[in-house]
Amino acid sequence: MRYTFDNEREFLEKYRELIERGIRREKIKTFTPCPVKNFHDRDKGIVKYFTLIGSITGFLMGIFLTTISSLEWNEILGGKKPLSIPAFIIIYYELIILFGAVFSFIGFLILKGLNLNKILKGEEFKNEYIIEIEEK
Repeated sequence: MRYTFDNEREFLEKYRELIERGIRREKIKTFTPCPVKNFHDRDKGIVKYFTLIGSITGFLMGIFLTTISSLEWNEILGGKKPLSIPAFIIIYYELIILFGAVFSFIGFLILKGLNLNKILKGEEFKNEYIIEIEEK
């Protein structure tokens, strides 16, 4: 089912009506000629959880890699024990940033669904606000 509107107000009213009728947001596809205020911000803030999980994973990978390599070589350098944490803080820091950035990018791709089929041609929809409901 497809609804087409010429203005933003009617588009938002119909969208709210569909949500109130119990249609799940995942089944509703919307196409707008420009970003609609307070509408396109629905997914805002979720990517930060991917970043947090990636950062924690990077920290744990830093501990794991430095511990395994230190125990494998078991050398005393500069009079410090093989598992000296201050010597590995830079490695932890770098892996936190690397994994946080990679997980953020993956989260962005997952949430926004980077799909080339979604790229619209301007001539197809012109300046219309469109709501499509998947029927399965």
